[in-house]
Amino acid sequence: MTLWEALHGRMPPQATHPERLAPFGPATGRIPARLIRLLARGLHPDPALRHASMGELVDALEAVARPRRSWVVALLLAGTAGALVWPSSTPEPTPCTGSDRELERAGTWDELRAAAVSEALARPGLPWSERVREEVDRGLHDYAHAWAREHEAACRATRIDGSESVAVLDLRMLCLDRRRRAFGALVDVLAEADAEVAAQAVQAVDALPSLDGCRDLEALRAPVPLPDDPGDRARADAIFDELGRVEALRQARRFDDALGLATRSVDDAVALGHAPTEADARLARGWVLTDRGELAEAETELRAALHAAEIGRHDHAVTTAWNRLAWVVGYKDARHEEGRRLAAHAEAWSRRHGQDPEAELSRLRTLGWIEHEAGHAERALEHFEAALAVAERLPDDAAIAPQEVALVLNGLGAAALGVADLERASSSFARAGERLEAQLGPDHPDVAQVRNNLSSLLRAQGKSEEARALLAHNLEVFTATFGDEHPLVGQTLINLAVAELDLGLHEASEAHADRALAVLQAAHGPRHPLVSKAHTLRGDARIQLHRPLEAIDDLEHALDIERETLGPEHPSVGIVESNLGGAYYDLERLDEAAEHQLRSIAILEAGLGPEHPNLAFVLTSLGLTRRGQGRPLEALELFRRAERIADPSARADALVRIGETLLELDRVPQAREALEHARTVQGEIEADPGMLGDIGRALARARWAEGEPEAARAAAREAIDAYTRGGDDEQLAEVRRWLAEHSEASR
Repeated sequence: MTLWEALHGRMPPQATHPERLAPFGPATGRIPARLIRLLARGLHPDPALRHASMGELVDALEAVARPRRSWVVALLLAGTAGALVWPSSTPEPTPCTGSDRELERAGTWDELRAAAVSEALARPGLPWSERVREEVDRGLHDYAHAWAREHEAACRATRIDGSESVAVLDLRMLCLDRRRRAFGALVDVLAEADAEVAAQAVQAVDALPSLDGCRDLEALRAPVPLPDDPGDRARADAIFDELGRVEALRQARRFDDALGLATRSVDDAVALGHAPTEADARLARGWVLTDRGELAEAETELRAALHAAEIGRHDHAVTTAWNRLAWVVGYKDARHEEGRRLAAHAEAWSRRHGQDPEAELSRLRTLGWIEHEAGHAERALEHFEAALAVAERLPDDAAIAPQEVALVLNGLGAAALGVADLERASSSFARAGERLEAQLGPDHPDVAQVRNNLSSLLRAQGKSEEARALLAHNLEVFTATFGDEHPLVGQTLINLAVAELDLGLHEASEAHADRALAVLQAAHGPRHPLVSKAHTLRGDARIQLHRPLEAIDDLEHALDIERETLGPEHPSVGIVESNLGGAYYDLERLDEAAEHQLRSIAILEAGLGPEHPNLAFVLTSLGLTRRGQGRPLEALELFRRAERIADPSARADALVRIGETLLELDRVPQAREALEHARTVQGEIEADPGMLGDIGRALARARWAEGEPEAARAAAREAIDAYTRGGDDEQLAEVRRWLAEHSEASR
């Protein structure tokens, strides 16, 4: 310490402010840099990092100072006592302290880096930006503090407590160093965040690798074999760093950058010839390809990752590969049975080396969505319930991100909606939304994604206007964050078009379906299931706009895509068949209409069960066809079955068709009762005003037949008002003619 003071004219920083372990500055003036570094080491507060003895320090100083031997040695002799006294005059620092500054010394994390991230996340200036900035800042600081605690705990276990060997310390420090590098890679990405990256920032922080694994001695003692050659080991380490950045870029949705880096990592790993590293690189590249929608390439890469992982005895990578293949093949590519088999392999490998909760959640959630898309809602519900049970058994400090639990709840809501359990669906969607909103704020895109699903529930409850308002808001959120051409914009446009069909806003529905088609084709290509949904909706809107031939073109195209991608028995195929039946009904080609409608009913009954509410619309449509074919009694039974199973949004339609058919059969009192019931049901929901027009028109006929002319004319005027609001000029003209023929003067 005396030598430092003699050279610099001041005490070293630790002597004046022991609590501030600021780094030693560079050499100044004519003082050799090597000498400054040696003194800094000799004065380090951690004894483990100083020279082993004073003799070693003197030898090192002599080696530096030979040209200037006389003055350095004199200073050394004069200062030896002081150098020896300083550690004893200040309490010797406890070994294993200073872990909280390791991240600073490595350039991974400090307040300058924190400020750069905060500035980047605030820059988009969107409604959710401040909440995300605060959440990410808290999350990154928490991770840094947790890392420092683990680092100190690992050191203490060996250096102070003696409870763990030096070999275990090496393993724990290697694990922590890898976590640090992954942390640094994410900070690099977030410090350059744009709006799309910022939208995913909280999820990316939550996805940082868990520090708990660095305490799992069983796993640490069975590590993935490293290359024997030191040079090869350094190359493998460099690839690991690249893969940390790939994951950070992927989480931030910078897929092009991620793919370029992942491809280079795969090439480097193959050239290295180290199978475990190759497996990790291929897993990363396959996952990026999945996010880009390049499913065939993703599957190929993930199968290659599986092969490399098995060769390299990399069990964790084997489990991950099976899980990711199940998602890509079974859900994304809709090869449901193969996906189930892949998920079974994932479960077997997970059990082999101890079930990881994150892997188990991933597998169960994948199976839930596979069954949901396969039309097996009951099975989907079972898998999502099992996934939720796994999540809820975890301790509060478990490294499972809030988004993971929200995703399970979101899937549970979708499955509950599939089995027509509206109360369970409502509760699940609400819980998912509350979790995300508490973390991200009400206007974040992740919250909007859950609300997109909530809109389906609102429609089933007959709240289509509320659903439309919600979707319009979501569309603004997605557009502001991602721009006009993002797939989430396309999906929201589809949902908005459906709500507008419910409300009789057919031109708006067609326009939104048309725009969705353009966005989704650009994002996914022309043969994706979402593209077929856009075609289906545009076709449905064109039926309502009395352009059935154009509708048939759309619907035939949708049917072709869905049969190819989902299989001929998928419930979604049944919906398209039903819509085709409606188009042929409008063309008065009733036999062809019935053929499509019967095929639709067979598919939906097989996939959803005979009591599912989604059957109600098709049963009503077939009833109209049978009535048009002169088979009113058969039609009446179809309408009654539809009314029994319909949810609120479809019940009024079935009731009014019952009333019309009973009028045709001259069963007037029963007809009026059904029509009054229809009016009550329709008044409780937000729906197409044209339906109120149909009810009013039929009630006018019933009231007239019962000898109540004033009530009949009042009902006709209600129909005129409803058709006017709905813009149905053809029906409006028909009711006006009826009212003119049945006016006071015509009696």
